[in-house]
Amino acid sequence: MFNLRLQRQIAWEAACLIFWRHETEYYRAKLRAARRLRGGLIRSDELPTNAQLDRQLHRIARQFHRFRPGSPVRDRCELVLERMRSLADFQPHVLVRGLIHDERLPQDIVLQVFSDRTVAIAERLTALGVCADRLHVSGSDRSSDTTRTRRTARFLVTDRIPWQLDVYPQSLARCTMRNRRTGKRIRRWNLSEFAERLEVPHYDGVDQSSADLPAAPLDRFALYRGLLIPLEQVRQNRQQHPEGDLLYHSLQVFQLARDEIAYDEEFLLACLLHEVGQAIDPGAPIDAALEALAGSVTERTAWFIQHQDDAESVFRGLLGQRALRRLKRSEDYDQLMLMARCDRQGRRPGAMVPDVDEAIDFLRELSDTNG
Repeated sequence: MFNLRLQRQIAWEAACLIFWRHETEYYRAKLRAARRLRGGLIRSDELPTNAQLDRQLHRIARQFHRFRPGSPVRDRCELVLERMRSLADFQPHVLVRGLIHDERLPQDIVLQVFSDRTVAIAERLTALGVCADRLHVSGSDRSSDTTRTRRTARFLVTDRIPWQLDVYPQSLARCTMRNRRTGKRIRRWNLSEFAERLEVPHYDGVDQSSADLPAAPLDRFALYRGLLIPLEQVRQNRQQHPEGDLLYHSLQVFQLARDEIAYDEEFLLACLLHEVGQAIDPGAPIDAALEALAGSVTERTAWFIQHQDDAESVFRGLLGQRALRRLKRSEDYDQLMLMARCDRQGRRPGAMVPDVDEAIDFLRELSDTNG
């Protein structure tokens, strides 16, 4: 019997194997993950597709980037975790909404606690040394299969980052919270679930050596690798891309650019990453790439990726004069056109290129050298 949940688990485990470099081929990674989870034979139709594996790889890479030390999201989550531990006696939960997205306002952070003594909550907040304004907002809402009195008080807390604390009766601690208007289940994490999600994802296979794993969360170069690996499974029109997959093409473009300008990290990084959006959203690859790389590349690198289609239009004579004049006003116009030439030339079957790790190591060394 087909098991969708098992298929998703296999996709996640296989993505971890590839991300941690225990496997390089998708099929071998899926088989290895299936044997670990299933312990026996598994039909080919039960294995996840390459597209599912790509999505999980992207998810892992984004998770590393989002929760990297020093990021705004990481700082926000660590403060919330610290406050939840201080309120552990009251079974704290945090609403997923507004917590792990950079674009959300800090005021969107909402914690829930359960106690029949609101005074005890106020005393605990005072002990934490934070300023909390109490609002009495008792009301009725739907919880589980009954209608009961829910939130008895709300505190607006002025902290390093503002957050909101809702107090509910102790009897509702085990009830499923649902939105009053839509009836949908409210996504929230308890203390242990939230702490687990802040940990670095890892693969704990029986044959894994701990020496193979990094000691700390991965940096931006790990994000680049996680976005590049899925390109190996992306193939386009043979007439336009006779070289094969887009990863091989990207490495060709990188090598050609390095032969021309070997000292410009931002330019070389754009040449290497210019196709990563094709594995995320082929319908809008540039927007997808810029979203995935937001915060991990400079504005200059993002500009190169953003205007790659404009440069191709220049070669074809399809770009309007007004747009062309705007493009030429940039001091990086010549490098953009060089990137477009490398993109056109980087489509030779059998060309010698570095592998992904060699390219990333070169960029890492260049970054360390240039400070």
